[in-house]
Formats: sequence, structure tokens, C-alpha cells
Amino acid sequence: IICQPAAAQIFVDDKYMGTTKGLDKRPLLLSPGMHRVEVRSEGYFAHFAEVELARGVKQILKVKLRKEPF
Repeated sequence: IICQPAAAQIFVDDKYMGTTKGLDKRPLLLSPGMHRVEVRSEGYFAHFAEVELARGVKQILKVKLRKEPF
């Protein structure tokens, strides 16, 4: 997952997986099938995505969070 801001929190199927900065050093390995991905950071709107993964295929999710107006 590539994200702006770089220290966003990653949740997959409602389970905390770490930050985007931390995941730069190790890949996020998920089972094949449909997964719900949430990316969030304080002061930004959260981003949600449904991702279908195939066995043995590497996918990159690019996210740019939008700042909250307040």
C-alpha cells in the first residue's frame, strides 16, 4: 500500500496490520479472495476499498487521503 500521508494506519478486514511506513519494510501477505481495506490517519478522511486478490499475484494499492476541513 502506497499512501499519502506516509504514516497512515492500515486495517484489513477490521484487523490492524500496521502503518504504511512500517509496511515499506515488509510485504503485507493476504490470503486469496475479497478483502476490505481501510486506510486512516488523524486529520484525514478514511479511505475504504474492496480488493480481490488472486493467489501468487502482487497488487499495489495507491491511496491519497483527503484532509478534513476542520
